[in-house]
Amino acid sequence: MRRTRRNGLICGLLSLYLAGTALIGLRPGGAAAADFADPAFRGVWERTDKLVADGTIKRTFFWGPTPGEVRREEFADSPGGTRTVQYFDKSRMEISNPNGDKNSPWYVTNGLLTVELISGRIQVGRNKYQDSVPAAINMTGDPGDTKAPTYAAFASVSNTPRTDHRQPDRTGQTVQYTIDSRGRVFSETTGLPPVRLVKYVPETGHNIAEPFWNFLNSTGPVVEGGQQKTDRLIDPWFYASGYPISDPYWTKATINGKITDVLIQAYERRVLTYVPTNPEGFKVEMGNIGQHYFDWRYKGAGRPKNTPTPAPTDTPAPPAPTNTPIRVGGGRVTLNGAGATFPAPIYTRWFQYYTQNVDGNVSFNYQPIGSGAGISQITARTVDFAGSDAPLSDAQLNAAPGLLHVPTVAGAIVLIFNVPGVSSVVLDADTVSKIYLGDVDNWNDIEIRNLNPGVNLPNQDIVVVHRSDGSGTTYHFTDYLSEVSPVWRQQVGKGTSVNWPVGLGARGNAGVAGLVRQTPYSIGYVELAYAKQNSLTYARLKNRAGNVVDATLDSTAAAVNGAIPRIPDDLRVSIVNSPDPNAWPIAGFTYILLYREQTDEDKGRALANFLWWATHDQNAATQARDLLYLPIPPSLLPRVEARLRLITYNGRQIIP
Repeated sequence: MRRTRRNGLICGLLSLYLAGTALIGLRPGGAAAADFADPAFRGVWERTDKLVADGTIKRTFFWGPTPGEVRREEFADSPGGTRTVQYFDKSRMEISNPNGDKNSPWYVTNGLLTVELISGRIQVGRNKYQDSVPAAINMTGDPGDTKAPTYAAFASVSNTPRTDHRQPDRTGQTVQYTIDSRGRVFSETTGLPPVRLVKYVPETGHNIAEPFWNFLNSTGPVVEGGQQKTDRLIDPWFYASGYPISDPYWTKATINGKITDVLIQAYERRVLTYVPTNPEGFKVEMGNIGQHYFDWRYKGAGRPKNTPTPAPTDTPAPPAPTNTPIRVGGGRVTLNGAGATFPAPIYTRWFQYYTQNVDGNVSFNYQPIGSGAGISQITARTVDFAGSDAPLSDAQLNAAPGLLHVPTVAGAIVLIFNVPGVSSVVLDADTVSKIYLGDVDNWNDIEIRNLNPGVNLPNQDIVVVHRSDGSGTTYHFTDYLSEVSPVWRQQVGKGTSVNWPVGLGARGNAGVAGLVRQTPYSIGYVELAYAKQNSLTYARLKNRAGNVVDATLDSTAAAVNGAIPRIPDDLRVSIVNSPDPNAWPIAGFTYILLYREQTDEDKGRALANFLWWATHDQNAATQARDLLYLPIPPSLLPRVEARLRLITYNGRQIIP
């Protein structure tokens, strides 16, 4: 059923926040303000904030009016395994190496608090972490504001060790998106003032809005060595904030009891806000992230009650997959390709076997960087072939005239889950779509319980995980959701990349699997072959015919067979939600894309011969089945052969 979503890990727990954030200057129990824990802390604070605190100038604080709590916090790379830190309203100062150069601007640093609050991982060493939960504390606005996004919700648009949401360079464009309290992104900015994007940071893949860039590069009165002078307030510009980990988004927030339009952007160390109606000197401000972090880490704010603090681990959150290039063979003819990660295991096996046993004159260089990137490279003709799990749209084909689709194998997509104490779950189309829309948000929801009688489902929020990169897997999954849910079709649609209504993003199958593995009560989607090879638990599904089925080669074959009568000559087809009573409902082909007219005869002939072998040879078929890929069925082979016979060089057919 549809109901108001409890914010949970993603959007709320306001009572905890209200109980834990009523600190000014982080003074415990109404005590007088703490003194500075180290003279270096005083020097950093005085440089930008002394003149503000004593009323000499009117501008926003960079740290806060007074120093706050002092702690000795674990940090494995500091002498003795701990370091001195001091909290301020707007940050935390720290000295990781007390024996370092005290004249260095990096002797005093401020922590990656934004990254930790969004990801729910506390850094206690360069490569050592404690797992917690993302902070359901609003990033801006009055305490307890329900309109502003929380740190947890901002995971849907931010880079962290658990998520990757890089954006293209949009320098010169205006901010085009808004974000709500649940982390949902919309493209409606009517009535908002135009704000230009003026700086792209390739290190993190995000754009900076003009007010923020001007603020980070501003000059004004500062105090150094007890003397006032005019200088840059922040030098270098990223010293206090770090690099941006999100693009800027407009949002609504309640400020002084009034609903206000706020531009917000997450940086590694700070959160910046821009309120156009504020007076000069206060239009751009740094959020009270020091308060938020202290309350989250030490007072349990923004997380469920009784959340344990696990022991630290010596390994960081799973990184984005390295997409290691597949280089096989030493032949004189090298075929360069890029694209889908899903078929990478079978392509590796095939390339090895083919170069060793079929044609030693050929070598392969394949970059598994995702279907979207592969399509871009074949369109630009920078590779000889591309791998794509998604068939190209008409518009994409118009941009790459003469491109052929050759299906190589089919595969199933499964929903992996991590629910402690639960090893088997059944879901149906309606429930899956509502989970990814955010309408079914608890494992104990009546709709899930009705599908799983006798299963002890916990009363815990569902943490939704999806791909953050352009992905053919995402295309098939969202194709399925669009097929079974009119709401999804109208609000989100299908594609290799979509604006997800809820959830955390991760790059590649490895990223999704890693995030689900380490996040209790989470759910995500990966290919069956990947799930099996990595012993991941996945749900059974009720198919279109109403039968509960498991993902196997047989149920994948049933999905393909159900689609055979409607597969067009160009072989671009969707096989999701098959009518076959035994079909797995989320399945699809993966394709090799190549140009009909080849510009290099040797490469064209080598590629055509390889594809003929891959789709016809029994050794190739056996290797595919061993890795849980479905070979092209005999009933489809005549149409595959027809496509291969279209490949030419100088207009002459390569395969007769």
